[in-house]
Amino acid sequence: MVGSLPGLSATMATALLVPVTFYLSPIAAIAT
Repeated sequence: MVGSLPGLSATMATALLVPVTFYLSPIAAIAT
């Protein structure tokens, strides 16, 4: 899916996913 988006490379996807992962990690830790 990421590759089909224009202008969105794997590096951009990683740069966007890293902050989301750090934001969701504490929530997931609390939820469990």
